Amino acid sequence: MVYIVGWLLNYWGVALWYLGFRSKIVLFPAILYMTIVIIIRYSGTDTYGIYEQMLGQLLRGEWSGFLAGWEPAFVVVSELFLYFTHSEVWAVRAIGFLFMLMLLLFYMRADSAEQKVFFLYLFPAFVYQLGMNAIRFGLAFAFVLLGWQALRRKKVWAYFFLSLLAILFHYSAFVLAFLLFLQEKNLRKPQVAFSLVVLLTLLAILIVIKEDYFQAKLFLYADYSSPSPWSGLSRSSAVFLILLGFVIPFSKDRIGFALWLLVPTLMGQTLALFSYAGLRILDLMAVGTPLLLLRWFDRNSVVPSRVFWSGLAFAGILSCLFLYRNFLSDYDGQLTGTLTPFLPYRTIFNYSP
Repeated sequence: MVYIVGWLLNYWGVALWYLGFRSKIVLFPAILYMTIVIIIRYSGTDTYGIYEQMLGQLLRGEWSGFLAGWEPAFVVVSELFLYFTHSEVWAVRAIGFLFMLMLLLFYMRADSAEQKVFFLYLFPAFVYQLGMNAIRFGLAFAFVLLGWQALRRKKVWAYFFLSLLAILFHYSAFVLAFLLFLQEKNLRKPQVAFSLVVLLTLLAILIVIKEDYFQAKLFLYADYSSPSPWSGLSRSSAVFLILLGFVIPFSKDRIGFALWLLVPTLMGQTLALFSYAGLRILDLMAVGTPLLLLRWFDRNSVVPSRVFWSGLAFAGILSCLFLYRNFLSDYDGQLTGTLTPFLPYRTIFNYSP
């Protein structure tokens, strides 16, 4: 019920917005509620088993091989919060709070189109998981959003800086940053070309420095099977709905761009039949597709249609349903064995694993 209330507050705010209450305050209740849920929770599959354990090691100065491979920006932020809280438990909650603050910053600066992308799809589909579970990618996702926002305002340098920060919080953010950059047609401009060279050079240096970590991740995903043959279907279905809304009205350019996004999605879904790596690809495509599509509208001076927004809304609702189903299937950790499952929702004040 805790999660459902958050989604209802989100869509109630969306309804008010469409009824003409265009003040940004109509969606603050959803943001505030989800922030509280994230801060006081003792839920989230990886909350205790990974993040509190690893931050506890960091607090004690015990550097394991896994911890040493973590993204440097995330380690710095973790050390900062550990310094002030002296607790791995509250440091994890502080990271969740920082994540929500960054989303609030994005929302406060958002124009009408960005607001609709955010609250019709991104916010309801991803906020619980990225704020409570995949917190490294959550911070990276927030920086990607801010970078995308800067790119839409033609602030290329700000986009590259924010993208670099995103990569330093989670290496997979490079895929999103690179896909967004591939859309730009001004690659011959010296400042853009130079920025791209710098970004790729820094990435190459990072791969060399963290070679052991990347190799370990590669072998892990190769050996890690998907939970079920249906894994990832929620993400690929959401991408399909969004692309379906995008291609109407049909045109050669729209269909071509949609296929450019559909092919890696189908590849990820096929890979998900055998490997967990496919799920990671689908997560990236599910997050990145609406950002790439809105940027396509910008560059072609096209106003998104009602059909597009409807597809985005249906994708968001479908994602919520799939997500809650996943929460229920792992009730009390019966599927993953975690001590901190999403359901039943527990707070930090009345539960300790």
